[in-house]
Amino acid sequence: MGVVLVSVLSFLGVTRGGGAVAVAVLGAVGLLVFLTPSIIASERRVAHQGLIGVLNVVLGVTLVGWIAALALALRHSPRILAAGERGRDPSMFPAPRLDALDELGRRIVGVLGLRGARELLDVLTRSPENKAALIGRLYSRGDATWLAEVLTEIESDPDDLARIQLIEAIRRVAS
Repeated sequence: MGVVLVSVLSFLGVTRGGGAVAVAVLGAVGLLVFLTPSIIASERRVAHQGLIGVLNVVLGVTLVGWIAALALALRHSPRILAAGERGRDPSMFPAPRLDALDELGRRIVGVLGLRGARELLDVLTRSPENKAALIGRLYSRGDATWLAEVLTEIESDPDDLARIQLIEAIRRVAS
């Protein structure tokens, strides 16, 4: 930065005496004022510090851009970032909650056991012949006929969405 100031001062013809010091001090103060929005955002650890910095540096030369960056830096942030934490807001990524897929996965493991659920997962990702054989074996078990019916319904799904959801349910529990 010192090299830039010396170059500017030299260009302006101010190279000696108190004038050079005054211009250097004014330049440093001007730079500090120019970067105030970025400094405030960093000190307050608000979310979107990078956006504020880019807005400040790129559009800060216009009064509107500088005021917008300052407003973003001073606005109430719903979450202050911890030291060293990036601007990713965990509320955007909620903790997984138990849902119908988890319940289905647990029910499958309850009937087939973990080994059987893994086998089912393997079969669901294989050929239609393997699926047909498994469905036949499940129909022969009294406690698994519901699962055989579910698999039969899944095979008739033209979009294959039900099979994908069933695979996800089993993976959640059996993996």
